[in-house]
Amino acid sequence: MVCKYKNEFIEYNCDRKEEYKKTGYCIFHCDKENFKKEEIEEFNEKFWKEFERQEKDEEEFNFIGFKFPDNFSFEKVEFKKPVDFSFTELDNGANFRGATFGNWTSFEGAKFGNNSSFERVTFNGLASFYGATFNDVENKASFWNAMFRGRAEFTGVIFSGKVDFGRATFHDSVKFFGERYLFSWNDVPGTDSGLLLKHLRDNLKIDLVEKSEVNKEDNNKTITVKNNENIFRFTLNEKAEKVILEVNGKEINEYILKKENGNQSVYDKNKVFKSSAIFLFSVFERPERVEFVKVNLSETSFLHCIGIEKVGRFEYVDWNSKNFSYLFMGNKSTKKLYLSLNENIKEVFQGLGKRNAIYDEIEIGEGKHKSYEFVAEVYRKLRINYERNLRFPEAGDFYIGEMEMKRKNVKLLGIEIKNRVLNFVVRNISLTAWYKRFSYYGESYLRTLLWIFAVIIGFGYLFSNDFLASAQIFFWINPPAESLNVRNFELGINFIINSGWFVLLERILSVIFIALFVLALRRKFKKGGE
Repeated sequence: MVCKYKNEFIEYNCDRKEEYKKTGYCIFHCDKENFKKEEIEEFNEKFWKEFERQEKDEEEFNFIGFKFPDNFSFEKVEFKKPVDFSFTELDNGANFRGATFGNWTSFEGAKFGNNSSFERVTFNGLASFYGATFNDVENKASFWNAMFRGRAEFTGVIFSGKVDFGRATFHDSVKFFGERYLFSWNDVPGTDSGLLLKHLRDNLKIDLVEKSEVNKEDNNKTITVKNNENIFRFTLNEKAEKVILEVNGKEINEYILKKENGNQSVYDKNKVFKSSAIFLFSVFERPERVEFVKVNLSETSFLHCIGIEKVGRFEYVDWNSKNFSYLFMGNKSTKKLYLSLNENIKEVFQGLGKRNAIYDEIEIGEGKHKSYEFVAEVYRKLRINYERNLRFPEAGDFYIGEMEMKRKNVKLLGIEIKNRVLNFVVRNISLTAWYKRFSYYGESYLRTLLWIFAVIIGFGYLFSNDFLASAQIFFWINPPAESLNVRNFELGINFIINSGWFVLLERILSVIFIALFVLALRRKFKKGGE
Protein backbone atom coordinates (compact mmCIF):
# COMPACT_ATOMS: atom_id res chain seq x y z
CA MET A 1 0.00 0.00 0.00
CA VAL A 2 1.32 3.46 -0.95
CA CYS A 3 1.82 5.98 1.87
CA LYS A 4 -1.21 8.29 1.85
CA TYR A 5 0.70 11.41 2.93
CA LYS A 6 0.08 14.37 0.64
CA ASN A 7 0.58 18.10 0.94
CA GLU A 8 -1.89 20.19 -1.04
CA PHE A 9 -0.03 23.41 -0.37
CA ILE A 10 3.04 22.36 -2.37
CA GLU A 11 1.32 19.57 -4.36
CA TYR A 12 3.46 16.78 -2.96
CA ASN A 13 2.48 13.11 -2.57
CA CYS A 14 4.65 10.48 -0.89
CA ASP A 15 5.24 7.56 -3.30
CA ARG A 16 6.74 5.14 -0.78
CA LYS A 17 5.00 1.77 -0.86
CA GLU A 18 6.00 0.52 2.60
CA GLU A 19 3.07 1.09 4.96
CA TYR A 20 4.18 1.09 8.60
CA LYS A 21 2.11 -1.11 10.96
CA LYS A 22 -1.23 -0.45 9.23
CA THR A 23 -1.08 3.26 9.92
CA GLY A 24 -1.68 4.14 6.27
CA TYR A 25 1.63 5.99 6.24
CA CYS A 26 5.26 5.07 5.74
CA ILE A 27 7.57 5.09 8.77
CA PHE A 28 8.74 8.62 7.91
CA HIS A 29 5.25 10.19 7.77
CA CYS A 30 3.44 8.28 10.52
CA ASP A 31 2.79 9.77 13.94
CA LYS A 32 5.64 9.25 16.46
CA GLU A 33 3.77 10.32 19.60
CA ASN A 34 3.36 6.78 20.96
CA PHE A 35 6.57 5.34 19.55
CA LYS A 36 8.40 2.94 21.85
CA LYS A 37 12.17 2.78 22.21
CA GLU A 38 12.61 -0.03 19.70
CA GLU A 39 10.38 1.78 17.17
CA ILE A 40 12.46 4.94 17.52
CA GLU A 41 15.61 2.90 16.94
CA GLU A 42 14.03 1.40 13.83
CA PHE A 43 13.12 4.87 12.55
CA ASN A 44 16.67 6.14 13.15
CA GLU A 45 18.17 3.21 11.25
CA LYS A 46 15.85 3.57 8.26
CA PHE A 47 16.18 7.35 8.15
CA TRP A 48 19.97 7.34 7.92
CA LYS A 49 19.79 4.67 5.22
CA GLU A 50 17.37 6.94 3.33
CA PHE A 51 19.74 9.85 3.94
CA GLU A 52 22.64 7.92 2.39
CA ARG A 53 20.50 6.88 -0.56
CA GLN A 54 19.38 10.44 -1.32
CA GLU A 55 22.90 11.76 -0.87
CA LYS A 56 24.10 9.30 -3.50
CA ASP A 57 21.19 9.20 -5.98
CA GLU A 58 19.16 12.41 -5.72
CA GLU A 59 19.85 16.01 -6.71
CA GLU A 60 18.53 17.24 -3.38
CA PHE A 61 17.45 15.91 -0.01
CA ASN A 62 13.68 15.57 0.24
CA PHE A 63 12.32 15.20 3.78
CA ILE A 64 8.98 16.92 3.12
CA GLY A 65 6.42 16.19 5.82
CA PHE A 66 8.69 13.81 7.78
CA LYS A 67 7.73 13.40 11.44
CA PHE A 68 10.76 13.03 13.66
CA PRO A 69 10.73 11.66 17.25
CA ASP A 70 11.86 13.73 20.24
CA ASN A 71 15.53 14.68 20.56
CA PHE A 72 16.40 13.70 17.01
CA SER A 73 19.92 14.88 16.25
CA PHE A 74 21.57 16.24 13.09
CA GLU A 75 24.52 17.54 15.12
CA LYS A 76 27.53 18.37 12.90
CA VAL A 77 25.86 16.75 9.86
CA GLU A 78 27.01 18.18 6.52
CA PHE A 79 24.25 18.53 3.92
CA LYS A 80 26.22 18.61 0.67
CA LYS A 81 23.09 19.17 -1.43
CA PRO A 82 20.04 21.42 -1.14
CA VAL A 83 17.69 20.08 1.53
CA ASP A 84 13.92 20.36 1.85
CA PHE A 85 12.46 20.03 5.36
CA SER A 86 9.17 21.71 4.35
CA PHE A 87 6.25 20.88 6.63
CA THR A 88 8.34 18.50 8.73
CA GLU A 89 7.51 18.01 12.39
CA LEU A 90 10.58 18.10 14.61
CA ASP A 91 9.38 17.56 18.15
CA ASN A 92 11.10 18.50 21.40
CA GLY A 93 14.87 18.74 21.38
CA ALA A 94 15.50 18.88 17.62
CA ASN A 95 19.28 19.26 17.41
CA PHE A 96 21.08 20.83 14.43
CA ARG A 97 24.10 22.11 16.40
CA GLY A 98 27.13 22.63 14.21
CA ALA A 99 25.38 21.37 11.05
CA THR A 100 26.34 22.74 7.62
CA PHE A 101 23.77 23.35 4.88
CA GLY A 102 24.40 23.74 1.15
CA ASN A 103 23.01 25.95 -1.63
CA TRP A 104 19.53 26.30 -0.21
CA THR A 105 17.60 24.99 2.77
CA SER A 106 13.85 25.03 3.32
CA PHE A 107 12.06 24.66 6.63
CA GLU A 108 8.90 26.23 5.21
CA GLY A 109 5.83 25.34 7.24
CA ALA A 110 7.88 23.16 9.60
CA LYS A 111 6.83 22.68 13.23
CA PHE A 112 9.34 22.60 16.07
CA GLY A 113 8.80 21.64 19.70
CA ASN A 114 10.65 22.82 22.80
CA ASN A 115 14.37 23.51 22.93
CA SER A 116 15.15 23.44 19.20
CA SER A 117 18.79 24.21 18.53
CA PHE A 118 20.50 25.68 15.46
CA GLU A 119 23.55 26.81 17.43
CA ARG A 120 26.75 27.30 15.38
CA VAL A 121 24.90 26.20 12.21
CA THR A 122 26.20 27.41 8.85
CA PHE A 123 23.73 28.13 6.03
CA ASN A 124 25.79 28.54 2.84
CA GLY A 125 22.81 29.58 0.73
CA LEU A 126 19.16 30.51 1.13
CA ALA A 127 17.72 29.59 4.53
CA SER A 128 13.92 29.77 4.43
CA PHE A 129 11.77 29.36 7.53
CA TYR A 130 8.68 30.78 5.84
CA GLY A 131 5.59 29.95 7.90
CA ALA A 132 7.50 27.77 10.37
CA THR A 133 6.28 27.47 13.96
CA PHE A 134 8.53 27.19 17.01
CA ASN A 135 6.49 26.08 20.00
CA ASP A 136 9.29 26.66 22.51
CA VAL A 137 7.05 27.79 25.35
CA GLU A 138 9.16 26.14 28.07
CA ASN A 139 12.74 26.76 26.89
CA LYS A 140 13.91 28.64 23.81
CA ALA A 141 14.80 28.21 20.17
CA SER A 142 18.47 28.97 19.66
CA PHE A 143 20.32 30.31 16.62
CA TRP A 144 23.27 31.37 18.78
CA ASN A 145 26.45 31.93 16.75
CA ALA A 146 24.70 30.78 13.55
CA MET A 147 26.12 31.85 10.20
CA PHE A 148 23.73 32.90 7.42
CA ARG A 149 25.87 33.30 4.29
CA GLY A 150 22.89 33.61 1.95
CA ARG A 151 19.44 35.14 2.24
CA ALA A 152 17.55 34.42 5.47
CA GLU A 153 13.74 34.29 5.23
CA PHE A 154 11.64 34.42 8.40
CA THR A 155 8.39 35.65 6.84
CA GLY A 156 5.32 34.36 8.67
CA VAL A 157 7.36 32.44 11.22
CA ILE A 158 6.02 32.16 14.78
CA PHE A 159 8.31 31.97 17.80
CA SER A 160 5.88 31.11 20.60
CA GLY A 161 8.60 31.32 23.25
CA LYS A 162 12.04 32.85 23.53
CA VAL A 163 14.47 32.86 20.62
CA ASP A 164 18.20 33.58 20.74
CA PHE A 165 20.04 35.04 17.73
CA GLY A 166 22.99 36.08 19.90
CA ARG A 167 26.28 36.38 17.99
CA ALA A 168 24.55 35.27 14.78
CA THR A 169 26.03 36.72 11.58
CA PHE A 170 23.84 37.62 8.60
CA HIS A 171 25.95 38.12 5.46
CA ASP A 172 23.07 38.87 3.09
CA SER A 173 19.43 39.99 3.26
CA VAL A 174 17.24 39.09 6.24
CA LYS A 175 13.48 39.35 6.33
CA PHE A 176 11.30 39.18 9.44
CA PHE A 177 7.79 39.79 8.14
CA GLY A 178 4.82 39.31 10.42
CA GLU A 179 2.06 38.35 8.00
CA ARG A 180 1.51 34.72 7.04
CA TYR A 181 -0.69 33.53 4.18
CA LEU A 182 -3.48 31.21 5.40
CA PHE A 183 -5.96 30.58 2.59
CA SER A 184 -7.84 32.08 -0.34
CA TRP A 185 -11.40 33.11 0.53
CA ASN A 186 -12.46 32.30 -3.05
CA ASP A 187 -11.16 28.71 -2.78
CA VAL A 188 -13.04 27.73 0.41
CA PRO A 189 -14.83 25.40 0.27
CA GLY A 190 -12.54 23.81 -2.28
CA THR A 191 -8.80 23.52 -2.76
CA ASP A 192 -7.92 25.71 0.27
CA SER A 193 -10.27 24.06 2.76
CA GLY A 194 -7.37 21.93 3.94
CA LEU A 195 -5.28 25.04 4.64
CA LEU A 196 -8.10 26.57 6.69
CA LEU A 197 -8.50 23.40 8.76
CA LYS A 198 -4.71 23.14 9.14
CA HIS A 199 -4.66 26.66 10.62
CA LEU A 200 -7.39 25.77 13.13
CA ARG A 201 -5.64 22.56 14.08
CA ASP A 202 -1.97 23.60 14.11
CA ASN A 203 -1.98 27.31 14.99
CA LEU A 204 -5.06 27.62 17.19
CA LYS A 205 -4.63 24.14 18.74
CA ILE A 206 -8.25 23.15 18.02
CA ASP A 207 -9.05 19.44 17.95
CA LEU A 208 -10.91 18.73 14.73
CA VAL A 209 -12.62 15.56 13.59
CA GLU A 210 -11.16 14.04 10.43
CA LYS A 211 -13.98 15.26 8.18
CA SER A 212 -15.12 18.65 9.43
CA GLU A 213 -17.93 20.27 7.43
CA VAL A 214 -16.88 23.49 5.64
CA ASN A 215 -19.54 25.73 4.02
CA LYS A 216 -20.17 29.29 2.86
CA GLU A 217 -23.21 31.31 3.96
CA ASP A 218 -24.64 34.84 3.84
CA ASN A 219 -23.98 35.35 0.12
CA ASN A 220 -20.35 34.12 0.47
CA LYS A 221 -19.65 36.56 3.32
CA THR A 222 -19.29 33.85 5.97
CA ILE A 223 -17.36 30.57 6.14
CA THR A 224 -18.57 28.08 8.75
CA VAL A 225 -16.74 25.02 10.01
CA LYS A 226 -18.86 22.54 11.97
CA ASN A 227 -16.88 20.26 14.25
CA ASN A 228 -18.94 18.09 16.60
CA GLU A 229 -20.82 20.59 18.79
CA ASN A 230 -18.62 23.60 17.94
CA ILE A 231 -19.22 26.07 15.13
CA PHE A 232 -16.31 28.17 13.82
CA ARG A 233 -17.45 31.19 11.81
CA PHE A 234 -15.15 33.36 9.64
CA THR A 235 -16.91 36.63 8.75
CA LEU A 236 -15.74 38.83 5.88
CA ASN A 237 -15.46 42.60 6.40
CA GLU A 238 -14.29 43.99 3.06
CA LYS A 239 -14.59 47.63 4.09
CA ALA A 240 -12.27 47.18 7.07
CA GLU A 241 -10.11 44.70 5.11
CA LYS A 242 -10.28 42.06 7.81
CA VAL A 243 -11.83 38.72 8.69
CA ILE A 244 -13.24 37.92 12.15
CA LEU A 245 -13.20 34.40 13.62
CA GLU A 246 -15.90 33.49 16.13
CA VAL A 247 -16.28 30.22 18.03
CA ASN A 248 -19.84 29.56 19.16
CA GLY A 249 -20.60 33.29 18.84
CA LYS A 250 -17.48 34.50 20.74
CA GLU A 251 -14.82 36.44 18.83
CA ILE A 252 -11.36 34.88 19.29
CA ASN A 253 -9.21 36.16 16.42
CA GLU A 254 -8.83 38.75 13.66
CA TYR A 255 -7.11 38.37 10.29
CA ILE A 256 -5.91 40.57 7.44
CA LEU A 257 -7.81 40.54 4.13
CA LYS A 258 -5.95 41.36 0.90
CA LYS A 259 -7.02 41.48 -2.74
CA GLU A 260 -4.44 39.67 -4.86
CA ASN A 261 -4.79 38.78 -8.55
CA GLY A 262 -8.57 38.95 -8.36
CA ASN A 263 -8.73 36.76 -5.25
CA GLN A 264 -9.31 37.61 -1.62
CA SER A 265 -6.43 36.24 0.47
CA VAL A 266 -6.53 35.83 4.25
CA TYR A 267 -3.36 36.45 6.28
CA ASP A 268 -2.57 35.85 9.93
CA LYS A 269 -0.99 38.88 11.66
CA ASN A 270 1.24 36.80 13.91
CA LYS A 271 3.93 39.47 14.67
CA VAL A 272 6.69 36.75 14.62
CA PHE A 273 7.99 37.11 18.20
CA LYS A 274 5.42 36.14 20.83
CA SER A 275 8.00 36.42 23.61
CA SER A 276 11.55 37.72 23.95
CA ALA A 277 14.08 37.75 21.11
CA ILE A 278 17.80 38.27 21.65
CA PHE A 279 20.16 39.80 19.06
CA LEU A 280 23.06 40.27 21.50
CA PHE A 281 26.32 40.82 19.57
CA SER A 282 24.62 39.75 16.33
CA VAL A 283 25.96 41.21 13.07
CA PHE A 284 24.08 42.46 10.01
CA GLU A 285 26.77 42.78 7.33
CA ARG A 286 24.36 44.16 4.74
CA PRO A 287 21.94 46.02 7.03
CA GLU A 288 20.33 47.95 4.16
CA ARG A 289 18.84 44.59 3.09
CA VAL A 290 17.45 43.76 6.54
CA GLU A 291 13.72 44.15 7.14
CA PHE A 292 11.58 44.05 10.27
CA VAL A 293 8.00 44.55 9.06
CA LYS A 294 4.85 44.06 11.16
CA VAL A 295 6.90 42.44 13.91
CA ASN A 296 6.53 42.53 17.68
CA LEU A 297 9.80 43.93 19.08
CA SER A 298 8.44 44.79 22.54
CA GLU A 299 10.67 42.16 24.18
CA THR A 300 13.62 42.24 21.79
CA SER A 301 17.19 43.05 22.84
CA PHE A 302 19.60 44.67 20.39
CA LEU A 303 22.46 45.22 22.85
CA HIS A 304 25.83 45.39 21.04
CA CYS A 305 24.09 44.52 17.75
CA ILE A 306 26.12 45.70 14.74
CA GLY A 307 24.32 47.38 11.85
CA ILE A 308 20.91 48.32 13.28
CA GLU A 309 21.52 52.03 12.57
CA LYS A 310 21.46 51.14 8.85
CA VAL A 311 18.67 48.53 8.83
CA GLY A 312 16.61 48.99 5.69
CA ARG A 313 13.11 48.76 7.20
CA PHE A 314 11.59 49.02 10.65
CA GLU A 315 7.95 49.33 9.58
CA TYR A 316 4.76 48.79 11.59
CA VAL A 317 6.79 47.27 14.41
CA ASP A 318 5.56 47.17 18.00
CA TRP A 319 8.17 48.55 20.40
CA ASN A 320 7.79 48.53 24.14
CA SER A 321 6.63 51.73 25.83
CA LYS A 322 7.26 53.93 28.83
CA ASN A 323 4.46 55.97 30.33
CA PHE A 324 3.42 57.93 33.39
CA SER A 325 2.69 54.80 35.39
CA TYR A 326 6.42 54.04 35.53
CA LEU A 327 6.82 57.03 37.83
CA PHE A 328 4.73 55.10 40.33
CA MET A 329 6.44 51.76 39.82
CA GLY A 330 9.85 53.08 40.82
CA ASN A 331 9.63 52.29 44.53
CA LYS A 332 7.55 50.14 46.85
CA SER A 333 5.38 52.87 48.39
CA THR A 334 4.35 54.55 45.12
CA LYS A 335 3.93 51.15 43.46
CA LYS A 336 1.50 50.14 46.22
CA LEU A 337 -0.38 53.42 45.74
CA TYR A 338 -0.57 52.92 41.94
CA LEU A 339 -1.79 49.32 42.20
CA SER A 340 -4.57 50.44 44.56
CA LEU A 341 -5.97 52.91 42.02
CA ASN A 342 -9.17 52.30 40.08
CA GLU A 343 -8.55 50.62 36.68
CA ASN A 344 -10.06 53.58 34.80
CA ILE A 345 -7.71 56.00 36.59
CA LYS A 346 -4.77 53.72 35.75
CA GLU A 347 -5.68 53.92 32.07
CA VAL A 348 -5.60 57.72 32.24
CA PHE A 349 -2.12 57.66 33.80
CA GLN A 350 -0.88 55.08 31.31
CA GLY A 351 -1.89 57.28 28.40
CA LEU A 352 0.10 60.27 29.66
CA GLY A 353 3.59 60.80 28.34
CA LYS A 354 3.69 57.49 26.50
CA ARG A 355 6.69 56.94 24.24
CA ASN A 356 8.35 54.12 22.35
CA ALA A 357 10.98 52.27 24.38
CA ILE A 358 13.24 49.27 23.92
CA TYR A 359 13.07 46.18 26.09
CA ASP A 360 16.60 46.71 27.43
CA GLU A 361 15.43 49.87 29.19
CA ILE A 362 12.45 48.03 30.67
CA GLU A 363 14.81 45.37 32.03
CA ILE A 364 16.86 48.09 33.74
CA GLY A 365 13.68 49.29 35.43
CA GLU A 366 13.05 45.73 36.63
CA GLY A 367 16.56 45.56 38.12
CA LYS A 368 17.86 42.86 35.74
CA HIS A 369 20.94 44.88 34.71
CA LYS A 370 22.36 48.43 34.78
CA SER A 371 23.96 48.74 31.34
CA TYR A 372 22.87 52.34 30.88
CA GLU A 373 25.61 53.33 28.42
CA PHE A 374 25.03 50.26 26.25
CA VAL A 375 21.26 50.84 26.18
CA ALA A 376 21.97 54.48 25.27
CA GLU A 377 24.06 53.17 22.36
CA VAL A 378 21.11 51.10 21.08
CA TYR A 379 18.83 54.14 21.34
CA ARG A 380 21.39 56.25 19.45
CA LYS A 381 21.58 53.71 16.61
CA LEU A 382 17.78 53.48 16.34
CA ARG A 383 17.50 57.28 16.40
CA ILE A 384 19.99 57.52 13.52
CA ASN A 385 18.04 54.87 11.60
CA TYR A 386 14.69 56.59 12.02
CA GLU A 387 16.08 60.06 11.26
CA ARG A 388 17.68 58.70 8.07
CA ASN A 389 14.23 57.44 7.04
CA LEU A 390 12.60 60.80 7.96
CA ARG A 391 10.48 59.21 10.69
CA PHE A 392 11.04 61.95 13.21
CA PRO A 393 8.32 61.26 15.84
CA GLU A 394 9.78 57.81 16.58
CA ALA A 395 13.32 59.20 16.34
CA GLY A 396 12.34 61.73 19.00
CA ASP A 397 11.22 58.89 21.29
CA PHE A 398 14.55 57.13 20.86
CA TYR A 399 16.42 60.40 21.49
CA ILE A 400 14.52 60.79 24.77
CA GLY A 401 15.44 57.21 25.68
CA GLU A 402 19.09 57.90 24.86
CA MET A 403 19.13 61.00 27.07
CA GLU A 404 17.34 59.16 29.89
CA MET A 405 20.05 56.50 29.90
CA LYS A 406 22.74 59.19 29.99
CA ARG A 407 20.98 60.92 32.88
CA LYS A 408 20.74 57.70 34.88
CA ASN A 409 24.33 56.65 34.15
CA VAL A 410 25.64 58.54 37.19
CA LYS A 411 29.42 58.59 37.50
CA LEU A 412 31.95 60.67 39.44
CA LEU A 413 35.36 60.93 37.77
CA GLY A 414 34.43 57.92 35.65
CA ILE A 415 33.47 55.79 38.67
CA GLU A 416 29.88 54.65 39.25
CA ILE A 417 28.23 56.14 42.33
CA LYS A 418 26.93 53.12 44.24
CA ASN A 419 25.44 54.98 47.21
CA ARG A 420 21.71 54.90 46.47
CA VAL A 421 20.91 58.26 48.10
CA LEU A 422 23.81 60.10 46.46
CA ASN A 423 23.05 58.41 43.14
CA PHE A 424 19.42 59.54 43.33
CA VAL A 425 20.38 63.12 44.23
CA VAL A 426 22.99 63.48 41.47
CA ARG A 427 20.81 62.03 38.70
CA ASN A 428 17.98 64.42 39.64
CA ILE A 429 19.95 67.69 40.02
CA SER A 430 22.27 67.35 37.03
CA LEU A 431 22.00 69.68 34.03
CA THR A 432 20.59 66.76 32.03
CA ALA A 433 17.84 66.33 34.63
CA TRP A 434 16.88 70.01 34.39
CA TYR A 435 16.99 69.79 30.60
CA LYS A 436 14.41 67.02 30.88
CA ARG A 437 12.18 68.99 33.27
CA PHE A 438 12.27 72.18 31.26
CA SER A 439 11.88 70.89 27.67
CA TYR A 440 11.89 67.07 27.71
CA TYR A 441 15.35 67.10 26.14
CA GLY A 442 14.29 69.62 23.52
CA GLU A 443 11.41 67.44 22.29
CA SER A 444 8.55 69.42 23.86
CA TYR A 445 8.20 73.13 23.13
CA LEU A 446 4.82 73.03 24.91
CA ARG A 447 6.48 72.08 28.19
CA THR A 448 8.87 75.04 27.84
CA LEU A 449 5.95 77.30 26.97
CA LEU A 450 4.23 76.27 30.19
CA TRP A 451 7.39 77.19 32.13
CA ILE A 452 7.42 80.63 30.43
CA PHE A 453 3.79 81.21 31.46
CA ALA A 454 4.64 80.06 34.98
CA VAL A 455 7.49 82.59 35.20
CA ILE A 456 5.32 85.43 33.88
CA ILE A 457 2.38 84.63 36.18
CA GLY A 458 4.53 83.73 39.20
CA PHE A 459 6.78 86.78 39.17
CA GLY A 460 3.89 89.02 38.16
CA TYR A 461 2.07 87.91 41.28
CA LEU A 462 5.25 88.23 43.36
CA PHE A 463 5.70 91.88 42.36
CA SER A 464 2.02 92.72 42.92
CA ASN A 465 0.30 94.08 45.98
CA ASP A 466 -1.70 90.85 46.18
CA PHE A 467 1.39 88.94 47.28
CA LEU A 468 2.08 91.45 50.09
CA ALA A 469 -1.58 91.26 51.18
CA SER A 470 -1.43 87.47 51.23
CA ALA A 471 1.75 87.62 53.27
CA GLN A 472 0.11 90.01 55.75
CA ILE A 473 -2.87 87.68 56.16
CA PHE A 474 -0.52 84.79 56.81
CA PHE A 475 1.38 86.98 59.29
CA TRP A 476 -1.80 87.87 61.16
CA ILE A 477 -2.93 84.25 61.31
CA ASN A 478 0.51 83.14 62.54
CA PRO A 479 1.76 85.97 64.80
CA PRO A 480 5.57 86.46 64.88
CA ALA A 481 7.77 86.67 67.89
CA GLU A 482 7.34 89.70 70.19
CA SER A 483 10.47 91.29 68.74
CA LEU A 484 8.76 91.65 65.36
CA ASN A 485 5.69 93.49 64.24
CA VAL A 486 3.59 93.72 61.12
CA ARG A 487 5.32 96.89 59.91
CA ASN A 488 8.75 95.34 60.18
CA PHE A 489 7.49 92.29 58.29
CA GLU A 490 6.14 94.47 55.46
CA LEU A 491 9.44 96.33 55.22
CA GLY A 492 11.33 93.02 55.05
CA ILE A 493 9.15 91.68 52.28
CA ASN A 494 9.42 94.91 50.29
CA PHE A 495 13.20 94.95 50.72
CA ILE A 496 13.53 91.41 49.39
CA ILE A 497 11.26 92.04 46.42
CA ASN A 498 12.75 95.40 45.46
CA SER A 499 16.39 94.47 46.11
CA GLY A 500 16.85 93.43 42.48
CA TRP A 501 17.60 89.77 43.15
CA PHE A 502 14.13 88.67 42.11
CA VAL A 503 14.32 90.85 39.01
CA LEU A 504 17.64 89.24 38.11
CA LEU A 505 16.25 85.75 38.74
CA GLU A 506 13.22 86.48 36.58
CA ARG A 507 15.39 87.66 33.69
CA ILE A 508 17.75 84.67 33.92
CA LEU A 509 14.84 82.19 33.91
CA SER A 510 13.13 84.08 31.08
CA VAL A 511 16.26 83.94 28.92
CA ILE A 512 16.73 80.21 29.65
CA PHE A 513 13.15 79.27 28.90
CA ILE A 514 12.87 81.43 25.78
CA ALA A 515 16.11 79.90 24.47
CA LEU A 516 14.86 76.38 25.19
CA PHE A 517 11.52 77.21 23.56
CA VAL A 518 13.24 78.49 20.39
CA LEU A 519 15.51 75.43 20.26
CA ALA A 520 12.60 73.01 20.75
CA LEU A 521 10.49 74.83 18.16
CA ARG A 522 13.40 74.90 15.72
CA ARG A 523 13.89 71.18 16.29
CA LYS A 524 10.24 70.57 15.36
CA PHE A 525 10.43 72.68 12.19
CA LYS A 526 13.74 71.11 11.18
CA LYS A 527 12.19 67.65 11.49
CA GLY A 528 9.20 68.66 9.38
CA GLY A 529 6.88 69.80 12.15
CA GLU A 530 5.53 66.25 12.61
